[in-house]
Amino acid sequence: MNRRHPRSTAAVLALLAGLTANLAWQSAAAQIPSSLLSRPVTNLIVPIAGTVEGVGETVALSGRARVIATVVPDPDFGGPTSVLLSIDLLNVAGVGQSSGARYVATGEQKLLRLLSSSDVVEVTFPVAPVGAKGTASVRPLVASFNLSFDTGNGQLRRALASLSAPDLPRP
Repeated sequence: MNRRHPRSTAAVLALLAGLTANLAWQSAAAQIPSSLLSRPVTNLIVPIAGTVEGVGETVALSGRARVIATVVPDPDFGGPTSVLLSIDLLNVAGVGQSSGARYVATGEQKLLRLLSSSDVVEVTFPVAPVGAKGTASVRPLVASFNLSFDTGNGQLRRALASLSAPDLPRP
């Protein structure tokens, strides 16, 4: 008597599909340099400074920025290697030139960029007087970063940073 075993057939098919997927992933991963498969992370803290317009006054701000770069390879689809950037302002503060009010800029931004030997990134952060209530006195601040990477291993080699006011349309 000949009986079919649907459970064992399904199990064999699932096993074959898993083995095929594993072989495909291994062949794609073999095309990526092994130095990028370990997902190197670089953490740099750099000085940052610049002048912006506060609430009707000029504010010179300075402090530091932390830039964390994590390599993100694409072994599944064979796409270009990317870098996940995490940019965090550290102790960025200044004093208004006319009022003497103390201003602070805080925040963190995350971006995914293609890995290249150099990259220029601009991100926006809020700047506000210390103790301000509400959002009426909050102004945008542009933090610009000139980044240099080692494309062989994905490490962030250098970061230069500056602060400026955004180019907003005038009413």
